[in-house]
Amino acid sequence: MKEERLSFTVSEAHQHNRWIDEGPSSFASSLKKEEQEDFTFEDPRTMKQTTRQLPSTLQSPLAKSLKNELNVNWDLIEVLSNLTGVEQWVSVNIVTLLQEENTVPFMVRYRKEMINHMDADAVREVQQVYEDLRALAKKIQSVLQTLKKDGNLTFELEQDLRNCRTADELDHVYTPYKKGSKLTKARRAKALGLEEAAFTLAINRGESLKILTVKVNITDRVKTDFTMWCINNSRDAYKRLILPFLTRSYRTKLTTAAEKESIAMFVRNLRQRLLAGPVRGCVLMGVDPGFRHGCKVAILSPTSQILHTDVFYLHNSGKHQEADKLRHLLIKHGCTKIVIGNGTACRETESFFSDLISRRYFYPLDVSYCITNEAGASIYSVSPEAVKEMPDLDPNLRSAVSIGRRVQDPMAELVKIDPKHIGIGTYQHDVSAGALKAALDGVVQECVSFVGVDINICSETLMRHVAGLNAGRARNIAEWKEQNGPFINREQLKLVKGLGPKSFQQCAGFIRINPQTLESSLPQSRPTIPEKTTTKKGKGKNCVDIPTTVNPLDQTCIHPESYHVAQRFLSHVGASADQIGTAMLSQSVDNTTMDTSPETLQLIIDGLTQPPGFDIRQNFRQADFKRGVVSMSDLQVGAVLTGRVDNAALFGAFVDIGVGRAGLIHKSKITLDKLPPSQRRRSLALGPGERVEVRVLKLDIPRGRIELDLIRVLQ
Repeated sequence: MKEERLSFTVSEAHQHNRWIDEGPSSFASSLKKEEQEDFTFEDPRTMKQTTRQLPSTLQSPLAKSLKNELNVNWDLIEVLSNLTGVEQWVSVNIVTLLQEENTVPFMVRYRKEMINHMDADAVREVQQVYEDLRALAKKIQSVLQTLKKDGNLTFELEQDLRNCRTADELDHVYTPYKKGSKLTKARRAKALGLEEAAFTLAINRGESLKILTVKVNITDRVKTDFTMWCINNSRDAYKRLILPFLTRSYRTKLTTAAEKESIAMFVRNLRQRLLAGPVRGCVLMGVDPGFRHGCKVAILSPTSQILHTDVFYLHNSGKHQEADKLRHLLIKHGCTKIVIGNGTACRETESFFSDLISRRYFYPLDVSYCITNEAGASIYSVSPEAVKEMPDLDPNLRSAVSIGRRVQDPMAELVKIDPKHIGIGTYQHDVSAGALKAALDGVVQECVSFVGVDINICSETLMRHVAGLNAGRARNIAEWKEQNGPFINREQLKLVKGLGPKSFQQCAGFIRINPQTLESSLPQSRPTIPEKTTTKKGKGKNCVDIPTTVNPLDQTCIHPESYHVAQRFLSHVGASADQIGTAMLSQSVDNTTMDTSPETLQLIIDGLTQPPGFDIRQNFRQADFKRGVVSMSDLQVGAVLTGRVDNAALFGAFVDIGVGRAGLIHKSKITLDKLPPSQRRRSLALGPGERVEVRVLKLDIPRGRIELDLIRVLQ
């Protein structure tokens, strides 16, 4: 996995490489590890890219087509390349893929060689600029129609408008002609009929016939007065017109740049929050702390099923009796991990559990706890989705369930909440709401798709974020499962209403059919799967034969379009798909060659050698469980502590060091020499979830402020 922008290099396949692949060639399976992208702390456009010439036969048709479609005087591909810093051949490929309705996650994983191994953030930036340029061209056509209707369109003005490459340029050219706008003095003079008088036509005619010669004598006084008038009016024009225009223009550019960077920070933070490592295989208790209304508690099974809910009053005179009830509950369910939300009464609740743990109150259980960010839990608890998921549960208890689940599987729980409410980034109310939503929705889709979903157990909410799916298709998939039982293979997705060939292509590689889950989901009366096919019939569509047999490749990241290559690979090494993830198959891939692209081959190797149930998040940082508590009063300047980054901003990173208040590492303290080599070229030096060693520089206990210095990032 690449470190930044935490895009994923889970290898891609492209069966039909339309730009290269003149013939078969052999590639060793022991491929070299891909170079890390040259990320810097500066403009991402300065990233080093592979130079490659685009054949003119490939560039010309698309460029001409776009120019004819947009009807402007500039080449969209050329402008797109200049604005994004992406080579023209890559821009051509990205635009082509976008026109074919390919999603960003699909391009990044399965069309990697076409986009020059760009990450998802970079591709989304190209997509945004491309859409902006198309919108600009559309606006130019609208302005031309308006001017033509008003009788103000001249050839020169039309060319000026078609030459505009930014919205600012278009506004500058069009403003004088807008209805209700203040006319220029020249246009006002023409409106008064003075244009014709300025010619005394007879003299001009005589001069043109060479009957007379015309000469205008200007006195020195007039020349002097006119010069002074020009100087004075130039000053007036600069002060009244030019200066305000320049001010507005630069303010707009600065604001746009600031919004872009703020949104980028949101995206990076959200990605790392979603990709936090899940805590699997244990019973867990979620606690929504409170004083007057008690602490809401939910016991969750290893698969996030609700085993028990209750309310405990831990901060009044009866807390000893409540402790006995808690002990009985934990022992009954074998629960050893407690997740406490960081809201009101968090510190008091943490102190309560820490004291009991230190006294071995829960013996024979070895209990530990962690604090998690509960931002958005209350909003989710009263949402329609929460009501549908937990109809018989009190909203306060739903919050406890959400708090526990966001540690068991952070991504599956956080996708239920509007990203703006997760407590990441800064200035979310000062940036474009539409741009922020589009960016955050994009990174959610990217994360969900690259992690993959087990189609037979994932929630409908999670499913709708898979590339190629939406709310309607996710609902149709859920309804199909209710009517027909679990999916046996990926091909059966084609039977779902509204899921056509393009949608199947985009989503299939991100959907998993886990054999263990499938076996537990099948009815007991159906011990074997019948060897037959199902036919999909639809109005205006050809009949399609859908197999109903299990395909072991469906549990991997290999796309169905490359299954035939994977089968040839297995035959070549003398193995079968039933051996996926075994040590024997891993050993067999050494020194193996195939006549396919290196991206496809690496993807197949990854898919065949990764163990069943592989999760790319398993190496990511999990929540920290502890047994003791520390407060701000225990801190001293110079103390060295370990903590976890809770949030990152443009001015630094906030670190949870377990004292109830996050400390700030100012960006001036995050220097390259303190970062591991893998992070020194990242545009986001520190992000949520990363463990760090810090030193306390300054304490302001009355104001609850802690200033920290970064010592190192813990691996």
